[in-house]
Amino acid sequence: MAQHPRLLSALAALFLVASIFSVADACNPFTLETSIAGRRLGENGAVSGYTRVTAARRRAQAAPCTCVPEDSVCDCSPYRLSEPVVTDLDPDIDLTTGSRFCFTLEVVGCGPNPLPCCTDLAALPLQQVLISVANGCSGRFVDFSLNGEFYPDASVDGPYSKSSQVIFRNLDLDLESAAGTEFCVATTDEAGAGPACSTVPQLCDDPTGNCKYLFRESDSAEVCPTCGTVPPPPPSPVPKILKTHNCRTDTGADQPFVLGPLTRVASSGTSAQAWSTYCVTVSTRDAASPSGCPAAEAASAAGHCCGMTMDKLEFIVAPSCRFKITKLKVNGRPRATSTSHYPQFDAASFKWTALGLTPAQAASTTFCFTAVGSCADLSALALQGRVQASIFDASRSECCPTFSLPDGGRRRARHA
Repeated sequence: MAQHPRLLSALAALFLVASIFSVADACNPFTLETSIAGRRLGENGAVSGYTRVTAARRRAQAAPCTCVPEDSVCDCSPYRLSEPVVTDLDPDIDLTTGSRFCFTLEVVGCGPNPLPCCTDLAALPLQQVLISVANGCSGRFVDFSLNGEFYPDASVDGPYSKSSQVIFRNLDLDLESAAGTEFCVATTDEAGAGPACSTVPQLCDDPTGNCKYLFRESDSAEVCPTCGTVPPPPPSPVPKILKTHNCRTDTGADQPFVLGPLTRVASSGTSAQAWSTYCVTVSTRDAASPSGCPAAEAASAAGHCCGMTMDKLEFIVAPSCRFKITKLKVNGRPRATSTSHYPQFDAASFKWTALGLTPAQAASTTFCFTAVGSCADLSALALQGRVQASIFDASRSECCPTFSLPDGGRRRARHA
C-alpha cells in the first residue's frame, strides 16, 4: 500500500512536536537560566545551526534547575579540568578546518581538611562533565571525543540568553579511572557558521581564557561543583601590624576591647575643600564583666591585660595626612588634636589622650575625627590599605591591643 507524502510529513511533524514538548524546562546551571528544551532542537520544524552535529545528539536534553549554587563550590569536587590544549583540525581527517580544544581531567582529592560534600561526591561515580561555552560557538561544533574517540553521549545545549553548555554524560568514572581522561570539542572555522570560535577566550567567552565547568553525578544533582580552568588569584597578603611600641598587640583572649568598623558619617561634596568625618565605636568582649573579659579569662594567667584602662587611642595613617586631621571628638565632645610621626615606618599618627576609661566606661564610647583635603578619601588616609588603631593603658605599658579597622561604609552624608 502506497504511503501518502502529506501523511508522512504530518507524522514527522507530530514526532518533532512530541520530542519538543516531552521534556520539562531545561536549565543552564552556570547561569540558572531556564528555557523550554525543545526550542533548542530547531526552528520552524527543522533542525538548524549545528552544521555537523545530528539532531539525535542535540536531543540530549539539559536537566531542570536542581543545582544549589551555595552548595556547589569548587572544593566540593575531588576533580579538576586542566586549561585546554588547542590544536588545528586536519581537513583530510576531520573534513573541515578549525580548532580542537582538549581538557584533561585531574584527580586532586579533597585535601587534608575535606568538605563533607567532597567526601560524599568522591564516593560516587562521576557521570557528567559540563563546560560553559559562548553562544556564538554553538553553531560551530563538529565533534566531541573522549580519550581520542568519538563520544556519542556528548551534546551541546543552548543557546540560552547568556551562554551555552557542552555536556558529556554517562562517564561512569571514579577516583582510580578518572585521572588523565581527555575531553575534546571541535569547532569549524567555515564561513557562515557563526562568530569565530578558534581560541580559548572565544570558546569560553572570557577574555582571560577562563573556562567554567562543573561536575554532576546525575541530571537531578543538587551539589554541582563549579570551577574554572584559570585559578583565582591568591588573596592579597594582610599587612603586618606596625609595632610602634614594645607591647602586646594581640586582640584576642587576653584583653577587653573590641573596635567596630570605621564609618564615614558626614562629608562635603566639593573636591577643593573636601572633608569627611569618620567614627568608630568601642565595645568590650564581655559587657557584663567589669574587666571587659569573660570571667574565666580574666582569672587566668593568660588574661593579664583584662581590665586594662583605655588611656589613649592612637590611629596610624598615611604620612601625608598628619596635618589633615582635625576635630577629634569623644561622644560628640571636642578633644585636643595630637599628632606624631613614625619615620621608621614612614607613617603618621593622631591620638585621643588622657581618657582614663575603664572597660565599662569605654563600652559604647564613640570616637570621631575629620579628615580634610585629599585625606578625606579613606583610600588616601589609609596606610598600606588599612587604618590601624591601638589602645594604651598608662599603668600597663605591656598592653596595647592593636586593630585593623574595616571600612564600615557611609552611614549618612551631608553636603556642604
